[in-house]
Amino acid sequence: MNSLKPIEEGILKVGIGKYGSEPIPNELADLIIQEIENPIVSSIQKGALIGALYLKGFENDGEKKIQKYFRLYNPQNITEQFCLYVKKHQKHLLDILEKLLSQKTLSIEESYLVGKFLFDPDIPEDQEFEIGLITTIFRFRYETIDEYVGLLKSIEEQFGKQWYPFDKKAIIITEPFDGVERSFLFTPLIGNLLIKNHFIPIYIVSDNPGPKFHYNLKDLAIKLNAPFVKSTEELKEKIKELNPYGFFIDVKDLSPILIRWIQRRKLLKKRPFLATLERIYNPINASIQIFSAFHPPYLEKTTDVLKHKNIPVIFGIRRGEEGGLTFSFNKRNETLLSIRKNQEYEQKSNFYFMASTSKFDFTPSIENNKRIIESYLNYQNLKEIENLDEEQKQYFTLQIQKTLEIYQNLIKEIDNA
Repeated sequence: MNSLKPIEEGILKVGIGKYGSEPIPNELADLIIQEIENPIVSSIQKGALIGALYLKGFENDGEKKIQKYFRLYNPQNITEQFCLYVKKHQKHLLDILEKLLSQKTLSIEESYLVGKFLFDPDIPEDQEFEIGLITTIFRFRYETIDEYVGLLKSIEEQFGKQWYPFDKKAIIITEPFDGVERSFLFTPLIGNLLIKNHFIPIYIVSDNPGPKFHYNLKDLAIKLNAPFVKSTEELKEKIKELNPYGFFIDVKDLSPILIRWIQRRKLLKKRPFLATLERIYNPINASIQIFSAFHPPYLEKTTDVLKHKNIPVIFGIRRGEEGGLTFSFNKRNETLLSIRKNQEYEQKSNFYFMASTSKFDFTPSIENNKRIIESYLNYQNLKEIENLDEEQKQYFTLQIQKTLEIYQNLIKEIDNA
């Protein structure tokens, strides 16, 4: 049984982006019109639907029916009818909204102003049309580096004053917040390797915003009873106690508005710009950041955003397991290392192919994931895990070993820099 509302079905069809969006059929269009008219229906979803549909173009009878009914013929039609909060409270953004609807890109300063609006905690939940509109437009036409830089600046200004610079040996590590549903997370073992090499791993984690909802790194950290910190001061205290994984920072302890965005993302259905920016939050001004990317341009884009911030060492991986930091078998994994020297960055790209004749189609268990982490940490193998067969034990052991070998090579590169 389909539990999606008509407007949500519409978002999933037209909100994919430049490539892959689908037309809205005539019958669905009638239902969407009713929902846009209904004041009870989420305002952020109305903005997301109209923004994506306007950028995609009104191609068939159903979409043209929506266009005609709401007179969606130019950007001014949309801002005049729907952007009521901005018109009343932030008129200076109207020109920027019309620029976005015209598919023009924004400067760093314009993006910063938009970000100040998007992360304003005082916007009522029933007046978030513009938030849905802006977020979908960014996704649909792809964000520029300048836009990411401006948006990230506005987010970082929301971080509480309890966060300030920490030890230069700290490394920020971030996995996708929506976690895994077809693989295990081995990230705490990467952190353990960093500890053995005298670094301090700090993981940025969050409740799961979707669209995958199995388990994520925060869930695993809780299972492992790993330490969470809520301020730089607490981090300084807890660093005195030995632990095998490092320390975890929950975004809810960075800023309350980031909690609100978790719910917004569930309503928006498609991953927004935050899915990239959340991988590079750095509340302690760490000099080394490790992140992952899935789609081709985002490894380079994210690296360039961090270069704007003058982060000394930037390491990204593409095509890891489910877009994360664990290296995949039978895929061409790519890494990009950027090290700042004399105000310039030296960049090195590597490709890794880990072959395996085994292939497992499975849904991971967080309990098994915990056992794997603890078994490998204690014994460097998975022999003690009873509910994995021998082939699985060999497969996951080799995957961990190969992944850690690559990160050990990264550590050598950093040490030699």
